[in-house]
Parts: sequence; structure tokens; C-alpha cells
Amino acid sequence: MDTRRFLSANAIVPFMASILFASCFENDIINQTHFISDSKTESLVSSNGNFKLGFFSPGNSPSRYIGIWFNKIPKQTVVWVANREIPLKNSAGIFKITADGNMAVVDSKGRTPLWSTNISMSNANSTAKLLPSGNLVLVVKNNSGNSESIVWQSFDYPTDTILPGMRFGLDRETGLNQFLTSWKSSDEPAHGDFSFGLNPNASPQYFLYRNSYPYWRGGPWNGRSLSGTPDISTRVKNNLADFSNEAGLFNYSFVSNKQGTYITFHPRNTSVFSTLVVEPTGIVKRVIWREDSQDWALFWLEPDDSCDVYANCGSYSICNFNNAIKCSCLPGFEPLSPHDWHTRCGEGEGFLKMANVKIPDASRARAYASLSLKDCEMECLRSCNCSGYASLDINNEGQGCLAWYGILKRDRIFICEWRQGSLVSSERSN
Repeated sequence: MDTRRFLSANAIVPFMASILFASCFENDIINQTHFISDSKTESLVSSNGNFKLGFFSPGNSPSRYIGIWFNKIPKQTVVWVANREIPLKNSAGIFKITADGNMAVVDSKGRTPLWSTNISMSNANSTAKLLPSGNLVLVVKNNSGNSESIVWQSFDYPTDTILPGMRFGLDRETGLNQFLTSWKSSDEPAHGDFSFGLNPNASPQYFLYRNSYPYWRGGPWNGRSLSGTPDISTRVKNNLADFSNEAGLFNYSFVSNKQGTYITFHPRNTSVFSTLVVEPTGIVKRVIWREDSQDWALFWLEPDDSCDVYANCGSYSICNFNNAIKCSCLPGFEPLSPHDWHTRCGEGEGFLKMANVKIPDASRARAYASLSLKDCEMECLRSCNCSGYASLDINNEGQGCLAWYGILKRDRIFICEWRQGSLVSSERSN
């Protein structure tokens, strides 16, 4: 008789148990009775198979972290890290739901958590779920068990990466203003020197900061895009990557109202994997996964050259990377002489149009939502301190405007003074 066709009763029980145990951790949920153990190489996988949550070691580091990465991409790309400041030194880590209902990273002895969602809940009947979008959520059921609500989500607390569908900006109702923070290095996901987020003052802009100082800015939303931020046509021309057959890859949406100010993006083709990430070197870049090369392709990056660095040229100046001398004064201005610095403004003066330039920092500009460009010019001429204006929305014949009062940017490197002629305005920025 062929004994391979039979199993003893003693063999069947552990075999069946191992199947059930494995199935518990090939799903997208943990609760208070099921957790993830690093020593058993357990993980969660989103229902569409696109994302995985588990323990990992970055680069050449032996340290262990809980993170989320792309499951279907062979080149491990981590998009979110929980315990980025306090790693585990061995594979004794556990990711679990604690008695108070929070998600936490602990060692095998279950002592003080290395990381926790740390929110107060009246009901600890909670579950952690990895959504198809890559968003890790903490869900609480009500007392009757008929409904549930999300009380915490990783999309609200990004690490260094924006994923499709994530709202990135300011929630005015909660006061939460999201920031990306670079890794310290490719081996260490702790907070690095660079952070990227929304400055909501005046006309909202996205800033990249280096140790809390402005390093690059995206420019305000002009009705179609973030002014001064590269578009696909520019990048195809510069041969950063050949996306000529993939124009219109993304749908972008910018919202600014009483509830919040944020931007989102969605690939038109849901099979496309893309991220926006802040590198440890201070580069903000968008990359797209290419199946043909089995690698990430660069879509755009900023700062792209020295003219992109914040306030590189100084007050009343303009930077042109194509010129041998990059910094020059705006029309009507000349390099500053400390002996006869003065400004003049009066009757008969006007504004000179500057097209296809990145407008000045709008953090302190005044927004006139109902004024046309012509009305904005008249408003500016009423004040000797008004130094320029630009369209707030380049759609609908430029309804609305921004106006700057005082000095246009201030820096030590290259500063210009008023000579004679006209002040400056810009109708749009590419």
C-alpha cells in the first residue's frame, strides 16, 4: 500500500494548525487577539496585494522597524515607518493592538511601547487594517457594533513619502498640518535635515525647509498647477525620463476652504505605481515604477538648479540659469550701493509685465479674490509701498490677484535698489 496517501491523526492536527495560523497573517487586519511577530516573519498585505506592512531593516543597518512598502515591486521601497526614532536592536519586535485599543510597537517582553498611536478612546474595541491605498487605519466599532469609524490613519502622519489619494496639507478643523521629513540616511529613517509641507499664510505655498529655514518653495496654486513647479512637458524636453507616451499620467486636485487646504494626486492608470518623496540630500522628487527597466524612473525633481534655491539672488532680482551670470536686477533696479539706497514711487509710475517667471514668495502677499488684474493695478498704485502684483487664478481671464508690499525677497547675496522706470508685475508663472 502507498503510505503517501495517508496521514496519521497525530500528523493532521499540527498540519491543519499551521495552515490556519498562516492564513491569519496573510490578510490585512490585526486585532487584540492577533498580532505581528518579527521573529515569525509575519506581515499584513492589503487586499489588492499592492502594499505590505511588516518588520524590515533599512539599507545596511541591522536595526528593525515597522514599515509599509510596495509588495509587488522587487526593489523594496518603504513609504511609511512607525518607530523611525526608536528602532529595535533584534528581531524580537511585535506589532499589536494594546489593551487600551492603540496600535503599538513593543519588544517581546511587552514593556513600554517604542511607538504608539497614543490616542484616547472610550471604546477599546479596535482593529488595525492596511487599506488598498497603503493607508494604515485604526478602526473602532461603536458599542452596538453596528458601525465603525477611523480614529487614526497613517496618511495623516506621513514619513517622507506622499502616496496617491493622500490629502497633503492643512486640516483647519483639527489643526493638523502634515509635513514630510527626510530620512537621516538610506540606512536610518530617523528625522533628517529636510522637511516639506504647506505654509498656509496669505496665498498657500509648499515649502522645503532645511533645518527649519526655507530652502525651496513650490509657489502658490494659480488655478492649474503650483506655479514654479515643473510640468511633464518640461521634463520630457529635458530628457529626465521618456514619458512622451504617458502624457496626462495624473489628476491633480487643490482644495482650499474653511475645512482645509491640501493637494491630492491620482494616477489615471491605477496600475501605475508612483510616489513623491523627500530625499536625505534635500531633493523633492516624483518617481514612477517602470516594468520594462524594473526600476524607479525620475518624473521631476526640485531644486533642479541653483536658481531654484530659495532667495538665491536677493531683493528685487531675478535668477536665470541660462545666463552666464545668473543673478540680475529686475527692470528699473540696479545693484545696491550702500551710500545712496533709496526707493521712489509716485504719480506717473506704472508696472512692467514680467512673463514666465516664478512669482515672489506669497507668504506675506495680500490676496484680492474679487479684483481683476486692472483693478489690482489701480489698488497697487494707491500705495507707494506696493511693489508688484500677479494673477491669483490664471483661468477666467485672471480673476483675483496677489499684491506684494515692501521688499520683494531679502537675502545677503545679490540685492538691487530702485533706479528709475517701473515696478514689477507678473500675470502668470510656469
